[in-house]
Amino acid sequence: MANLASTWKSLGCLKEALHLMRRCVEFQQQILGPDHPRTVSTFSKVRRWEVASRRSHDETTGIPE
Repeated sequence: MANLASTWKSLGCLKEALHLMRRCVEFQQQILGPDHPRTVSTFSKVRRWEVASRRSHDETTGIPE
């Protein structure tokens, strides 16, 4: 599922990619636990993508940082 999200992101579908990665985090938290390295890594990736998404939005709307 994370691989599909990464592919969507590389194709420019960041909104869909973020949605899917958030689902990955939910599943990983349930199955692996919130402190598992894979869960933490996926959560970190979601946060980085969210920051990138906000920056992209700000650049397209002309909102200063």
